[in-house]
Amino acid sequence: MLIESTTMTPITDDQIKYIASELQTGMLCYLNTKTGELLFVPNEDLIDDTAPWKDAYKKIEDSYSYREIERPGSRDQFIIMEDFAIALPDGKFKQDLFNILDDEKPFRNFKKFIDKSEVRDDWYAFNNQKHIEWVTEEVRTILERREDEQQYP
Repeated sequence: MLIESTTMTPITDDQIKYIASELQTGMLCYLNTKTGELLFVPNEDLIDDTAPWKDAYKKIEDSYSYREIERPGSRDQFIIMEDFAIALPDGKFKQDLFNILDDEKPFRNFKKFIDKSEVRDDWYAFNNQKHIEWVTEEVRTILERREDEQQYP
């Protein structure tokens, strides 16, 4: 499924998957709503040496056309974990997972528990798909806003 805009090159499924993957690694992603160019940069506050991305940061700062494709917030990520638990068959594993989600440090403990389990691959596939869906919606929203801005300057 292509995401199209009247003002730029369409975003492909492969690009959506790549954006989702990069966001999951902590990179920031910016979409140029005029050209469709994607820029990936680390969060400047989290790294010491920004020199390799100097040109990309400058492009983003100097152009109103770059919009950040945001990653899911912690509440959204929690809902993804919860949805995964809901989708599991009833049993002790599912109940243990819900107990982890209700306890302290649910993100860390969920990951540790899942990584030791037989559903590890299922979780990562589920999580990746949810991130792809998130990015798809984010891109659509960005492009719709851009189209609205062009209609009503």
